[in-house]
Amino acid sequence: MRVPNAKKHAELPNPLSVPPTVIDPYRRTRLPLAAIATGLKTTLKVFFRKPVTYEYPEVRRPIAERYRGRIGLELDLCIGCTLCAQACPNGTCFMVDFKFEKTPEMNAKFPNKKDKMPAVDTARCIYCSLCEEVCPTGAIHMTPEYELSRTRKDQVYLPVLLQKTESEIDAMDPAEVAKMLAEGQRLITANDKVRI
Repeated sequence: MRVPNAKKHAELPNPLSVPPTVIDPYRRTRLPLAAIATGLKTTLKVFFRKPVTYEYPEVRRPIAERYRGRIGLELDLCIGCTLCAQACPNGTCFMVDFKFEKTPEMNAKFPNKKDKMPAVDTARCIYCSLCEEVCPTGAIHMTPEYELSRTRKDQVYLPVLLQKTESEIDAMDPAEVAKMLAEGQRLITANDKVRI
């Protein structure tokens, strides 16, 4: 059997031995030492600068003035209007029955007739600050705390815990904190059933 173009194929040269017909624009024209010198120049320029790293947690970066950290609560200012719970887009902030004895002058100025205060599930909070914006008295606010990682799973903060900083919560009796967090978990579960 005869192959029709066998003669043509035999005459074609080896493609590896033929010089390229297109000039390679990426072909190196300089010595590699010049590139190494350029890199060393950049390295030496940065080497003598002051470092910009922070030795965290020994040295902490300054926090921006409008930073939105964990939610805080001033119990004296809360009037139980439930606007923060209504504004929360994912149900993180919800109202719980909570009796707090205010001083007579604060009670006259900011009465909480319903005995309702906000509680917050910080694990689900998206830190949008809508609760802070709608609060008519400024009772709920965003704190500058950002170190919120804990070994505990549930992070539903009742009003008593919301008015404290994380270091104050860590200094409390662990059994008391666990009891409050368990109660908060029970309340958020009940709140989720009502919302659905």
